Amino acid sequence: MKKNIKTIAIIGGGPSGCALATLLNRKGFKVAVFYIAKRPEIIVGESLVPAIIPMLRDLGVEDEVKSYSTYKPGASV
Repeated sequence: MKKNIKTIAIIGGGPSGCALATLLNRKGFKVAVFYIAKRPEIIVGESLVPAIIPMLRDLGVEDEVKSYSTYKPGASV
């Protein structure tokens, strides 16, 4: 029996969860993202490497992410 998927639940609203939600939505899926809204402003060790820039560009969020990102000499491009 084939079932039609109506909504996909994604647990986690970080970079990976949000990217997955965006890509699935573009493919026509209805997506629900579940996350914990209360987090520290800065988490030590949490960062994105420069290799992620093409994905941010594909998602259409490169400029927005750049607007609130922190440059890390030696680790950022």
